[in-house]
Amino acid sequence: MKKLLLAFAVAIGGTLACVTFRDSVEDKLPLTVIRVLRSPDSLEILALDPVPVAARRADARTLPIEKEFHGYEILGHAPLNDDVVRQELVELVLRGIQESDGRVAACFDPRHGIRAVKEGKVLDMLICYECLQVEIHYSELVEEKGRLGVLTANTVEPDVTRIYRSAGLAIAPK
Repeated sequence: MKKLLLAFAVAIGGTLACVTFRDSVEDKLPLTVIRVLRSPDSLEILALDPVPVAARRADARTLPIEKEFHGYEILGHAPLNDDVVRQELVELVLRGIQESDGRVAACFDPRHGIRAVKEGKVLDMLICYECLQVEIHYSELVEEKGRLGVLTANTVEPDVTRIYRSAGLAIAPK
């Protein structure tokens, strides 16, 4: 009987050692955010100046409202109308969030922005692949008062930047 229990324990231990306990993106983001990103009515990408407008000299802090995105200057923007490219970008961003290992840096210098609109409601994302953080603004995030911060991995950044460049956007240098 002891041998049988020992064999069973070894088998269970071996099985558990082969299992990867990794959170899914659904564990890290509200489903309302994922749904909007995966099926927006429109999606726009924005190249951002990573220096906050508020941190500039006093004479350089005033921007027209259409040139500012949650406190950062918009260097360029482009709609993503191609469903395949749109899906690729969204899945890359979601994969980055899923693959985060919890590392984070103290900066927040977002160079990538996303605006998704679904049924008249706007979801905005600011992404900093240097500090591995994403800031999400969406009025439907009641429990987060319309704002949510999540972590990301920078492994997806080259492919995300490729999509921005393909759309004619220049990403600010690091």
